[in-house]
Amino acid sequence: MKCQGALGCIASVAAPFAILAAAEVTATATAASVFTACVRMCGPTAALANNLLNPSADPVGNVTPVGFTDDVARTAQNAGGLADDLVRLANQNLSKTGVTVLGRYPGYISKAKALGASYFDIGADWERLVGEGVDPWALNVQFRETIATRGDQVLVSVSKVNIPEVGPLRDEVNYLVNQLDYVWVNQWSLQPGG
Repeated sequence: MKCQGALGCIASVAAPFAILAAAEVTATATAASVFTACVRMCGPTAALANNLLNPSADPVGNVTPVGFTDDVARTAQNAGGLADDLVRLANQNLSKTGVTVLGRYPGYISKAKALGASYFDIGADWERLVGEGVDPWALNVQFRETIATRGDQVLVSVSKVNIPEVGPLRDEVNYLVNQLDYVWVNQWSLQPGG
């Protein structure tokens, strides 16, 4: 099999999200092992992914995920015009992997955790914010602006053809594509670069 880059070959090695979506079995072991196999198969072209799995192993020399500088973080935080405490809430589940998982609640969260990826979830604070007159969707937009500013690869926990025509996941993906210039790489992932 030809390497398609660290995240492209995740889908081509074993389509872990298809497997996990079909049967929610050992998400951590399945996703992590497929990801590890991809990194080993792709070698230096997957240096970023290898660095994510084992930060002390840096095969091409000091690979740093795109966007993990203080300046980028500040720009992303200021993009939505939200109060600092709301920005922190929106971004509380950001990881430094350069990978974000979106999907239908709540399944995407376990998939993101299995990969060590970023994900949006404000839990019970959603209802609290509504009660305070704050639109929680603004925090979701803030999160997407942050991951786009960082240049995150986005994995979707359901295939492109299975995203409902109407609903939050469709809105999130449409925003990434139409507003933040993301493009589909395959049925399971998007990347910046429109």
